[in-house]
This record gives sequence, structure tokens and C-alpha cells, in this order.
Amino acid sequence: MAKDTAKKAHKSNQSRLQSYFIISLVINVIYFVWRIWWLNDSFFFLNGVGFLLLIGGELFALKGLISYAAPQYDSDGRIDSCNDLLNIEGMTSYLQDVLWISWFVQLTTLLSKWFWLVYLVIPCYGLHLGYTSILRPLMLMRSASAMGPPEEQKLSKRQEKLEKRRQKAAPQAKRGFRN
Repeated sequence: MAKDTAKKAHKSNQSRLQSYFIISLVINVIYFVWRIWWLNDSFFFLNGVGFLLLIGGELFALKGLISYAAPQYDSDGRIDSCNDLLNIEGMTSYLQDVLWISWFVQLTTLLSKWFWLVYLVIPCYGLHLGYTSILRPLMLMRSASAMGPPEEQKLSKRQEKLEKRRQKAAPQAKRGFRN
């Protein structure tokens, strides 16, 4: 039963990865033909660096998704388990975001060169995640350990009276209410 689920996940992953490859190929061909071949007079060195940066980001994301989607085989050579790309979270979700942002930037830079700035979303989000998940908890741990153990809070006069009443009532409850 579980092996059937792994086979379905593997088949789904294969079709999804194949569609990612086709989308990447089509977008890269469109960009190359339009921007480099057709509008070659406006294509400068930095455009080429940006194009290589986009391709590098796409290849990095695709390689990560391929390794995540690879099935694990048992000793007989049958698929034992397989991660599903449809139910992803964490790093693989970010890899898909890199793909979508790369495709968006590549297509929109055909309209205006200023769309390269959208690609800055990826490192900015990475810095944000690094700060919120690594640095801030680390700094909070250090500040908590530097302050020492928490001191007992002072009770207000009313709270002190209520505490005294509870202490007086506790022995009476143990003895019972006999006269």
C-alpha cells in the first residue's frame, strides 16, 4: 500500500520536473532569441552576467528539486519511498520560489531592464530567514543567560493578604471544621 503511494509520488515528481525543464528551456530560448539575437545592440556585459546569474539560479533550484524528488529503492530494486513535490515545505519550497522568480525576471526583463531588481527578493528573503531563525534566537539566548535567573516578583499588599489567608485556611481544611 505504501509502495503504491511512493510510485504515484515518483510519477507525479517526474511529470512536474519535466514540466519545469520545459518551462526553463522555453523561457531561456525566448530570452536568448529576443534579447541577445534580436536586440543585440542593447545587450551589454552586465546583461550577460545577469543572464548567467538567472540560469545559475534555475540550475541550482532544479538540481535541489531533483535530489529531493529522487526515490529510495529497497534491496530488490523496487521503489521503497519517495518524497512528493506537491506536498513540500522548507527548503524545497524556497527552491520552487527561486524558479518562479527567475522565470518572472527573465520574461519581464524583455520589457524593461529594471526588472532585474526583482531578483533581489531572493537574497533579501534569505537574509530575513537567517536573521529570524538563527541570529535573533541566538541573541535572545545570550541576553537571557547574561541576565541570570529570573528574580521572584514582589507581591502587592493585596496579594500578600490573599496568600496569608490561603495559608491559614490550609491547616483548617486538613483538620476539618470541628468545634
